Amino acid sequence: MLPQEHFIYHGTINYADAAAIGASAAQNVQIGTDSDFFCTKLEVFTRVDDTGRGMEFGDDQASAADGQGGWPDPACLIQVTDQGSDRTWHNEPVDGAVYRPGNRGFAKPRLVRFGTQLVVTITLLKSNAAGEGYDIRFCFSGWKDYNKLSAQG
Repeated sequence: MLPQEHFIYHGTINYADAAAIGASAAQNVQIGTDSDFFCTKLEVFTRVDDTGRGMEFGDDQASAADGQGGWPDPACLIQVTDQGSDRTWHNEPVDGAVYRPGNRGFAKPRLVRFGTQLVVTITLLKSNAAGEGYDIRFCFSGWKDYNKLSAQG
């Protein structure tokens, strides 16, 4: 019997200086072929360079007082599409604040089949100022279940 192991898949979408409201980008996340993945939580982090000294997560000047420990809420809409089942995770894109760091996670783990691609589409809800880079990083946390895959033959 093979074990279950905690695992994190992640990706980053970068927006150039002066990205406009409504700018949209997608990032593919390839799930490994060694096992099914049970996603228990999605977290979305923002990274802003408004200082000219380079980007650091939570570096937004205004974020220190937002009650999120220096992490600004992602000013975006998020949709996740599971290419294996051709299903979206939401009936329409949801506010990125739903997945801010420290969220409680999913009530029930989401099964993502081995070899599947998750497509994360992010649309900005605020524009960037000139000289301000903006990155949105997302992390899918959960576990790989090697037993399920081995039982399939």
